[in-house]
Amino acid sequence: EGIANAHPLQPESLSQGCLRVMQHLAMSLLEITGMDAITLQPAAGAHGEMTGMLLVRAYLQRLDQAGMAPRTAARRLSALRQFYKFLIGEGLRADDPLGTVDAPRQPKALPKLLSEEEVARLLAAARALPGDDGLRAIALLELLYATGLRVSELVGMPVAAVMRDQRVLIVRGKGGKERMIPLNEGARQAISEWLPVRAAWLAKARTGG
Repeated sequence: EGIANAHPLQPESLSQGCLRVMQHLAMSLLEITGMDAITLQPAAGAHGEMTGMLLVRAYLQRLDQAGMAPRTAARRLSALRQFYKFLIGEGLRADDPLGTVDAPRQPKALPKLLSEEEVARLLAAARALPGDDGLRAIALLELLYATGLRVSELVGMPVAAVMRDQRVLIVRGKGGKERMIPLNEGARQAISEWLPVRAAWLAKARTGG
């Protein structure tokens, strides 16, 4: 039977996602250890004993062995936390077995890089924009492509940093640390074409023209 039918709970008080996770937990725990999912005590005829914390960790380990992504396993654990809070609130448990259980470690995602072809298409799209909008877009994209700046660094860069036709850009990044980045000819050319029309473009943008 499903977990909602095996114990005096009110299924309407729980989300469907939480109920599905609890059903999966109940089946897994009975199969692996013979433990009851709500009480975390040995079910009828079960042998041995495990603490609630170790039992939930065993469940998470099983998910990992089954190849479940850490982010999905973390969502399962979040549903379990909500469920056991519900049990405590209903007086069906006196303690929370998940209090010291850590969520699965999430892998650090590496930044995704654009191919040269994708960058070329972006620049081509910028060059197709008419007037000053096109000059601005080209300057921004050429700077990003040439320097590898973070978007936040580019947006927050003072115009004085590119007012002169310098070959090196000084950028203040995270933690206030400065670094020097060489500018290629394409970026310098795009900046020199954008700066003369920048003031007029800003005035027009502020008035909504």
